[in-house]
Amino acid sequence: MILISVLLLGGKKGAWAGGIGAALADLLGGYMQWVLPTFLIKAVMALIMGYVIDKWHHSLNWLAGAVLGGIFQIIGYTAVKIFYYGFATAMVMTPGLLVQTAFGLVLTSIFVGVLGTTGILKKVKEM
Repeated sequence: MILISVLLLGGKKGAWAGGIGAALADLLGGYMQWVLPTFLIKAVMALIMGYVIDKWHHSLNWLAGAVLGGIFQIIGYTAVKIFYYGFATAMVMTPGLLVQTAFGLVLTSIFVGVLGTTGILKKVKEM
């Protein structure tokens, strides 16, 4: 949803929406220790994607931004997990982050493909 929020709202608004939404999900899910790290990591991830979209004028700029943002997410969460749980545990958890990030990229690609062919994504960006 963070990647899609950037596509629909732009980098800054997408960062706020994604960061707040993900942090609230942690709060409501009972993961209080993750609220602040999640907000920061997801917001920066969205800002990275938005920056690449704005600066790199190519049809796949959103994908490059999403990949770079995803790499930041993996590094960010791993760093926090090292602090919380120790190095070994954080390394064991890293493949899960890779799968989560890849899954998000695939779903966003499907979203972009479907909405791109209908023209809805372009109309939303023009608003």
